[in-house]
Amino acid sequence: MQMNKISTQDYCRNFVRDTDYNLYLLNFFAPRDKRPFVLTIMALHCELRLIPKKVHDPMLMQIRLQWWRDEIDKIKNGDGYAPSPILDELRG
Repeated sequence: MQMNKISTQDYCRNFVRDTDYNLYLLNFFAPRDKRPFVLTIMALHCELRLIPKKVHDPMLMQIRLQWWRDEIDKIKNGDGYAPSPILDELRG
């Protein structure tokens, strides 16, 4: 049986829709050609906002936030980065 692989854009859209439906609805106010980027930023926002719900230790929260900072810096510098649909979309 073959699994259907969803695109990184679909992942971001589904993640935002499932995590914060009101935020998801806001993307429809963006111009159609900008929606994929808007949804990517929204997905990053949702991912970061979930950190305190997933991790209760303050030091581990800081580590996770720093991981995201480091991965985004890697994208800005053109370096390799960890596999993540959100990071793939940020890279464009």
